Amino acid sequence: MGLRFFDQFKANLNQAKVQNQLNTFLDSMTCEADLIIDPTYIVNNVFKDVKKIAVDGISLGDSANSIPKTKIREIQKSSWPGTYFYHCTNGATYKVIANMVVDIFLNRELVAKTGLRTEQDVLRSFGKPNKIKKVRTGPIPLLKIYIYKKRHLSIEIDTRGEVARINIPK
Repeated sequence: MGLRFFDQFKANLNQAKVQNQLNTFLDSMTCEADLIIDPTYIVNNVFKDVKKIAVDGISLGDSANSIPKTKIREIQKSSWPGTYFYHCTNGATYKVIANMVVDIFLNRELVAKTGLRTEQDVLRSFGKPNKIKKVRTGPIPLLKIYIYKKRHLSIEIDTRGEVARINIPK
């Protein structure tokens, strides 16, 4: 009888460990929203946890290995050491440092699905930004970057007053 009790106890303990591991795995897989499924989420909600926002299943903090190879259009090495940009066919670019996704950029095709097309759309939806940076980069002569700290967003406005890209930083 004592041996049977011990075997049952050990089996229950192993089952509890497996269940705990399963719960941990499921918690890591749940996200607040996936912007491929609901791109307007970015406009209609303030992120509760920016690490739980996904774009095509990829969230901040995920390994670069979690980006499906079939979705990668190009991997661009940055001038910053150890930094890469994964340009994908889903309309997103993932900035990767030390094999970890640290920024997610929504390119024009995804931005259009959010309903944010112009600077006025951004101001109407989010109000006055916490900060505005003006930056000269590459082929675009001057960008205005609207930074919204509480929303964990920065929004790039091009010289035509159109939304060029949305950044979800870590």
